Amino acid sequence: MRAGVTPIELVDGEKLVDMLETLELGLEPVRAYRVDEAFFDEFA
Repeated sequence: MRAGVTPIELVDGEKLVDMLETLELGLEPVRAYRVDEAFFDEFA
């Protein structure tokens, strides 16, 4: 490191999302549903 230079940390995408989630920055929680196609098979 050089004197007077602020160190930076390089992070991968997964760690970046974890950091944003922890700080609640730029993310909005969502709830999603997945269709259970087997349930509807008997109606086909």
